[in-house]
Amino acid sequence: MYSSMPHLGLLRSALWGNPRIVTYNSSQLSNLPSSFEFTSRVIFAANVIPKNDAFKAVLSRCDQFELSATNGEVIEMMRNLSSQGFHGVTPEECESVIDYIDANAEDRQLSLRLLGPSLRKLKYARDEGIDWRPLIKSQLMSLGRKQIATKRIDNKSADSKVMKQAMEKHPESPSDQQAFWCDKTGKSRASFFRARQRFQKMLEESE
Repeated sequence: MYSSMPHLGLLRSALWGNPRIVTYNSSQLSNLPSSFEFTSRVIFAANVIPKNDAFKAVLSRCDQFELSATNGEVIEMMRNLSSQGFHGVTPEECESVIDYIDANAEDRQLSLRLLGPSLRKLKYARDEGIDWRPLIKSQLMSLGRKQIATKRIDNKSADSKVMKQAMEKHPESPSDQQAFWCDKTGKSRASFFRARQRFQKMLEESE
């Protein structure tokens, strides 16, 4: 539909005006009216945005939302989704898999689609009595690398920056540090303690 000129022409009419009147002609369906008022709402989803001008004209009539998560944000969503376990995989096992993915992602672009297959690989390896890590490593190697031009600030670096602010603002109160950090990052209490541990380790190594 995104590359079909007739469809895009209908969409341009359906998404513009007040009221939104769609006008068209059909050589095959002579009993149809030549126009109608479009009152519905439409949601479009696309992995890749088409480059043609007709699609750009449709986009100009829409609100757009782009989901472009950093690897750190993807990891955080994985932890939230698997916090109760996954089809026979315990929460602790899920955490181990996600920690492994986090540690071995390198510069590859992570996706939430990686989580389910990875946990199923752990379950298979556990049932077969083999190491699950090489199975997930091979899956990670098949992922594409992030484009340098669109690469965001590393999420862990951003977490560390906020952690430094939290410790400077509340040097004597870990609970206030946690409240400050969670408020600034929008992340969970458990994420705070993981980030705090990483930050303290970084400080020790720099001394």
